[in-house]
Amino acid sequence: MSADTQDSPSYLFPAGIPAFERHTRFRLVRDPELDPLLFLVSGEDAGVRLACIQARFLDAGYSYELEEAEAAVLGVEAGRYEAGDERMACLAVVSVPEAGPATANLMAPVVISYASGRGLQAIQMGTGWSHAHRIVGEEAECW
Repeated sequence: MSADTQDSPSYLFPAGIPAFERHTRFRLVRDPELDPLLFLVSGEDAGVRLACIQARFLDAGYSYELEEAEAAVLGVEAGRYEAGDERMACLAVVSVPEAGPATANLMAPVVISYASGRGLQAIQMGTGWSHAHRIVGEEAECW
């Protein structure tokens, strides 16, 4: 990745991200050569990088629910939000396995409030969204 992480905005994830609970500060890094991918880079360990894509790029109608506790962390009202809401980033973590298609986790988007500078992973139970939404390949659900 050629982008300089020091010039990228940093966000506080008070509870970390599942499997990365000790990592509470992440920078959102954009590398123009890898658009539309973005990278969440840990402030505690730059070797921890999560490839992400804006959920709205995968499904223009994507929306997510923030429960009271999640909304409080972000400093917003509880309720349903559209992925295209400009007040927040709604990112799907991308997985690129050695064998098989690349997928994105729409079941648990990473949501960042630009106003509060805080983020979290908002698990969407019972929504029908998949943790393995295909993004490339013969049976891709988008592109």
